[in-house]
Amino acid sequence: MLEWDALNCGMQLQAVVKVKKTLHNSSLYTSHKTNVKIVCFGPHISSQVQAQHCVWYGECGESDKVPGKKYNCNYTGPPIPLPAEGHELLTELCPGYDYGNQSLCCDVQQLLTLQGSLQLPLQFLSRCPACFFNLMNLFCELTCSPRQSLFVNGTQFTNDTAANKTNVVEVQYYIGQTFANAMYNACQDVQAPSINVKALSLLCGKDASDCNATNWIEYMFDINNGQSPFPIIPIFSDVPVSGMIPMNNKTYGCTEGLEDGSGPCSCQDCSQACGPQPVPPPLLPPWTILGIDAMVVIMWISYVAFLLIFIGAVIGAWCYRQGPTHIMT
Repeated sequence: MLEWDALNCGMQLQAVVKVKKTLHNSSLYTSHKTNVKIVCFGPHISSQVQAQHCVWYGECGESDKVPGKKYNCNYTGPPIPLPAEGHELLTELCPGYDYGNQSLCCDVQQLLTLQGSLQLPLQFLSRCPACFFNLMNLFCELTCSPRQSLFVNGTQFTNDTAANKTNVVEVQYYIGQTFANAMYNACQDVQAPSINVKALSLLCGKDASDCNATNWIEYMFDINNGQSPFPIIPIFSDVPVSGMIPMNNKTYGCTEGLEDGSGPCSCQDCSQACGPQPVPPPLLPPWTILGIDAMVVIMWISYVAFLLIFIGAVIGAWCYRQGPTHIMT
């Protein structure tokens, strides 16, 4: 859309030149100076300017609510090229930004913090590459995106007098509902084999059966989980809200492979990858004899035959023991 807006603007300017030439060559042209002004309205052009606007950069003071965690420093300038020592880490965590001069809204220390915060999800969700890719996308866009100001809005700040900087102590994160649903769908079946439960039971703050796309993300960004150093308030929408454009990046389903060559998730971690369940063959009609179950008839015949043979054998044995003399008398 940005290219279309720019092209549309250019076409308008060309049209103005043609109008001026036509007026000049026509008999209607006078010695009066003709001013023609074109105003090009392009929301995506303004978005391009906003895309170079960060919300934070670097880490500042210690979090008051989560010991051992730090706030990010408020910064509203353009993205800053990542130092060379962070390139390998960026490729590992957020390969989508590994291009150009790697100008981002995070520094190396923020990448290290992100890496440490994702160790638990990595342990369980990396079993399904598509699931973990979508999750990393969620956190990379929040932490480092050069388009950060489009979907992250700082709402509360405090002064870090020691460093003479400002802490960001609360933000709103605008997330596409489509993205959230797709991320959840790719992860909902991933197992934690060591304890025989679904991974979301460990990462959602509740049983996996009660977890959904929104309350999972809300839990991950809640300071009460001991990982987030400040409140991150997710706002879900697929359309712009209050001038913010929700993050709605491309996602992968659990049956899809990634561009880096990773295959789809296994059947154990993705029910959609298991294929249809085999249909059992139809039951055979019951075997009957004279309208009675054949097995019942056979059992009764066998029982009667056994009974006759047994009675005959008993009578024969009794007669044999009596002897011929007793029989004749």
